[in-house]
Amino acid sequence: MAILLNAGIIVKLVLSLLLLFSLVSWGIILFKLFQVRRTG
Repeated sequence: MAILLNAGIIVKLVLSLLLLFSLVSWGIILFKLFQVRRTG
């Protein structure tokens, strides 16, 4: 965590965006999986 605290604002912004996209993609995957199981 010390690395994150010392990181610049741009590094934090990029990491936040990566985390956000990761969560969104996982949400889509789980949603699609749920849809497929429901229909199948």
